[in-house]
Amino acid sequence: MGILTFSFRVHELIQRRSDVQYKLMQMSRKLTKLQSYAAVVGTGQMSIGALLSAPGDYAGRLMNYMNYAHNGATQYMQMNGPGMMQMYQMNGGQNQPTPQQMEMMQRQVYYSLYTQARSKYA
Repeated sequence: MGILTFSFRVHELIQRRSDVQYKLMQMSRKLTKLQSYAAVVGTGQMSIGALLSAPGDYAGRLMNYMNYAHNGATQYMQMNGPGMMQMYQMNGGQNQPTPQQMEMMQRQVYYSLYTQARSKYA
């Protein structure tokens, strides 16, 4: 009877150890996936390649982040762009830029505002 109790206890301890190792393996996988997700988001330069290199479990989360960051940056750009262009025109002085120069300047201002807002979201 004592041998059966002892072998049952040994079997139970082996089972517990196996369960703990399994949980540890699951947690380490999750940690690795979260680290790769943080590395992708932390750079702030989201691309399709970065999305495809991320773990599949976080594809939805990355798509939500990309959508959120893009929408927020676009809104920031649209809100602050006209004011920046007015300041540029007011500080232009005597020089009247051509329409092509104004278009190039507007693109540059809007692009810099967009990238500035995207870096805030990262």
